[in-house]
Amino acid sequence: MNLEESLDFFHCEYCGTYDFPDPNRDGVALTEEVSAYACPVCRKPLESAIVKGVQILSCPNCRGNLIEQPKMLPILRQVELLDSINEQAVHPQSQSERTRIAICPACQRVMDVYPYGGPGNIMIQGCARCGLIWLDFGELSRIIRSYAQMYDHPKNELGAKKRRIAF
Repeated sequence: MNLEESLDFFHCEYCGTYDFPDPNRDGVALTEEVSAYACPVCRKPLESAIVKGVQILSCPNCRGNLIEQPKMLPILRQVELLDSINEQAVHPQSQSERTRIAICPACQRVMDVYPYGGPGNIMIQGCARCGLIWLDFGELSRIIRSYAQMYDHPKNELGAKKRRIAF
């Protein structure tokens, strides 16, 4: 089975069949291809995954997501495609999030912890050296919702800022 970049399904060139993995609440569908990287939180092997045609790595155990920094904007620019994400209450930042240690799967150094630079009240982990971002389960959908609230996305003008933002 081959996964084509920018597609959310597999195609078998041998028999011609297709497989459409089911996405979770964050819109992430596991492809069950095991990565060489371990989860920064639970240390289980990460698996290849897709979210709206963008390949990322995801943990099948804790369902967190490892995303290369350049891939975040292409995911966020597809917010109109993620209308099925349910609205949820605002989550307060947890003190344990600020002190939790996450190990970068690429360089094995401790990832930095910092607040996401937009609304949503989210603490994320990142490795500036490797350009990787770790998002716990549910954080990707919260970032996507906050991005959708901040920006209109008409087809002719991506990223036009709204006049009022509802928090």
